[in-house]
Amino acid sequence: MTIQTRLRLTNVLGSLILVAPFAAGLGGFDPVMWIVFWAIFALWFLGVQAPLGEHPMPLAAALTAQGAVVALLMGLGHAAGLWADAVLPAWLLIGGAVGALLLGRWIRVPPEEIEALVRQAANAADAHDTQPEAAEAPEPVPEPDPEPEPEPDYDPDAAQDALAAMARALDALDPVAPDAGALAEALRPALTDAGPRAVAAALFERAAGDAPLRERRALVALMAEPQVVSFMTGEKLPARVFDAIAAEDCEIGLAGWAVEAGALLDQSPATVADFPTPARIDQVADRYAVEDTALCARLQAIATQLRESDGAAG
Repeated sequence: MTIQTRLRLTNVLGSLILVAPFAAGLGGFDPVMWIVFWAIFALWFLGVQAPLGEHPMPLAAALTAQGAVVALLMGLGHAAGLWADAVLPAWLLIGGAVGALLLGRWIRVPPEEIEALVRQAANAADAHDTQPEAAEAPEPVPEPDPEPEPEPDYDPDAAQDALAAMARALDALDPVAPDAGALAEALRPALTDAGPRAVAAALFERAAGDAPLRERRALVALMAEPQVVSFMTGEKLPARVFDAIAAEDCEIGLAGWAVEAGALLDQSPATVADFPTPARIDQVADRYAVEDTALCARLQAIATQLRESDGAAG
């Protein structure tokens, strides 16, 4: 089972646990049921949800919040029960919630696995050549952003062969956590022989639908390749990559995008207009404000960096 599937299934199980106290409230607000579901919510928080991200509030406050959520859900269920005469057996609701809790704990993605993938994305960003800054250099005089270079003509046969070779090289890599260096090596010959636009089109096609995480990692790696920056600045490739990953709700892909995006903005400020708007990034970040606060913070940091870049440009 892929990491994306496990994360999505965990979200589904969490939704089932949320529904259980609401359904229990249809028959009235029972303090005993409230305590039972509070315990289930607390175990979900401690055993499944908390390892997926850093929670800013203290443990006692978090557990109190869980109890308040259970009370609210049961209260809403009780209000709905005044209009609908539908009561489910308590054993069914508790059993379903406990089953979802146990399954969620079993399939959850270990935090060290997520951190390892994020570190790999960070290492990929560090692998790109960076231009050292001179110590105590004077502030440069702002200049107009350079126009992207015209892309040269490519031999059609050579381009087709290069894209086919790239596809074979990518298929040979780990589908979840490909080596960053091997990923770059798989892309660069095709960038030279087929051009960045053809490579980008091929990678977007490969990343469509329920593709392995490797394909989204390849899109992220493509963003900061020097040839892409030279020939595709102004074509909003970082924004297109972001939207493609966000559309699949790929948390690890978004974390890798955030790492690469920060490095790209530092190295090539002229690409700032190619990024999603800060509001768009905040919109996606809000999805993970509860279930993955670390990812939410990473995305919000990029949105802040973009706002600061826009302010400096203005």
